[in-house]
Amino acid sequence: MNDPLAELAAAIAKIDDAVAAVHARAGDAITCARGCARCCVLGLSVLPVEAALIEASGATPPAHATPGMCAFLDERGDCTVYAARPVLCRTHGLALKTARDHERALGLRVLGDDVEVCALNYRERTPAPAEILDATRILMLLVTVDRRFRARVGLPDDDGRVPLVELAQRMRA
Repeated sequence: MNDPLAELAAAIAKIDDAVAAVHARAGDAITCARGCARCCVLGLSVLPVEAALIEASGATPPAHATPGMCAFLDERGDCTVYAARPVLCRTHGLALKTARDHERALGLRVLGDDVEVCALNYRERTPAPAEILDATRILMLLVTVDRRFRARVGLPDDDGRVPLVELAQRMRA
């Protein structure tokens, strides 16, 4: 495989298909849409393979980030790397089944059975089983793709992540 990002592109296509199916099933129970930036906060990080995709996208991060928000949001709150956005951003806010024992992320409601959802979504009902994505499986796929990417490009196989604020600074330079 010549393109070290091809496997990520294939994984993202599968994830996007699953997300689209969930959106179709959930209908108006999901209010998250392009332009909603509630979860686009400072402190997010990505795996190196996702950072490489963002860099390869040719997008230009805004010159000045909004305090407390993701370094890739422009002054209107639009994502400047939307087409190359990380998997976290593609799935955040949806009903996600997790196996987390630690503190829940800000802005998420726990619906039981380790299912988390954005506080803006599913306000009138709980998600049906077909509307719940398995976050652990998605993460396992992403970590596998990242490890293969690291091997292809000669990066150490550690669990290091790339803070988006650092990635934006690097891309501005």
